[in-house]
Amino acid sequence: MGDAMEIAAVPVGSDLLDQVWELYRQNASTLGFLPRGAMDEFAHAGHVLAATRGDALLGYAAWRRSRGDAVLVHLCVAEADRGAGCSEALLQRMVDLCRKDAAIRLRCRRDYVAANKVWPQLGFVVTGESVGRGADQAALIEWRRVNDDHSPLLAAIRGATPQASQVVAIDANVFFDLMDPEAAHHDESRALFADWLDDVDICVTQELPNEILRQADDGRRAAGFAALRRYRQIGVHPDSLDGCLREIASVLPPPVTESDRSDRRQLVHAWKGGARLFTHPGRHPPRPREGPPGRDRALRPPSVGRGRPTAGPLSGDGLRPGSPPGHPDRAPDRRDRRRAGSIPAV
Repeated sequence: MGDAMEIAAVPVGSDLLDQVWELYRQNASTLGFLPRGAMDEFAHAGHVLAATRGDALLGYAAWRRSRGDAVLVHLCVAEADRGAGCSEALLQRMVDLCRKDAAIRLRCRRDYVAANKVWPQLGFVVTGESVGRGADQAALIEWRRVNDDHSPLLAAIRGATPQASQVVAIDANVFFDLMDPEAAHHDESRALFADWLDDVDICVTQELPNEILRQADDGRRAAGFAALRRYRQIGVHPDSLDGCLREIASVLPPPVTESDRSDRRQLVHAWKGGARLFTHPGRHPPRPREGPPGRDRALRPPSVGRGRPTAGPLSGDGLRPGSPPGHPDRAPDRRDRRRAGSIPAV
């Protein structure tokens, strides 16, 4: 059996730091320019991690601090060792070391498809897109992982904001319907914003920016990020995401595609973010597997006609079936109110 992978801080002036620098030089065309002095400063601050196996360097991560955030500068893995979990292990260790920072930020080229699938798994969400400063002006995706959302200022803002009696999370399909007046189901989705529904807080989950990112059309993506600012985002703390996904995995079929995994993150963020209802345009979510007698199941597929925004109730002790979901042009019946209780945010 080979040596296990180890991750440790890289000391200043060490041979290991020289190996890190050499790995950077081999990948400088994609990582961009960085002076050796900057790498030495990162190491002096304890902000360079190396993944090793025996005497071999597998990869490294380097970051700096800016305005209270940790900013990832490099995440680089040797070509022969890619796809073996090295980047995920380095990033997880960095997350563990940066708990006191308000957030972790990074920018990643849009054409780095494999890397952009890793960030959401560790609780990062898209915050926007920008143009790189390199000669090719590559499109960059901006990612952020919030570590501390309990600052006194945010708490004061929340306390001053009237709380709606019904928190409703919308999925990506409803979001895009609302964004496009020409969409086939735009008018039906707009019913969620009827004047008489003044006690309903329409929210989106922290997974929605990742859904917007998957739009192939540049204009549609830009419009999506602009429309996103109109909604309050809800979700689970990144540290709890994996545990919640494991909890719903016991009652849902295994995810096959990236879209399946995104759907499950949507459900978890809605559930733990305090939503009582999760709406989608009439297409059924994954059917839960049958569990032992008496066990709560995840979510009963809605029975309202295809294309209309329909709502599945989210209950207080997990995702489970409630009474038949209602169309947004009627208030939930008493059974919905009784069985879809409020859920404390994580």
